[in-house]
Amino acid sequence: MDTQTILSIDAARGMQRKHSKLIRDLDRVRSMLPPDLAARLLVRVDLPGRDGKTIRAYRLPRMALALLFMGGAGRVAVTWAAHWLID
Repeated sequence: MDTQTILSIDAARGMQRKHSKLIRDLDRVRSMLPPDLAARLLVRVDLPGRDGKTIRAYRLPRMALALLFMGGAGRVAVTWAAHWLID
């Protein structure tokens, strides 16, 4: 599997999107994937934030970047894309 990763917070900054909206879309995509694929493509991490609060984020391998654009897609399309990405 691809070893280069990006944090969702950095991806949101690069895409000029609010991180919370990107997390919402990634949570939706993650809920559509079989658990084994979700665990491989969308690794959840907790980052230290301001005032001691924790920021929920994902560590994404390069191949999972395509999933950032699938927030509005259906379950079949998301699952197909995820399988295609890792095979």
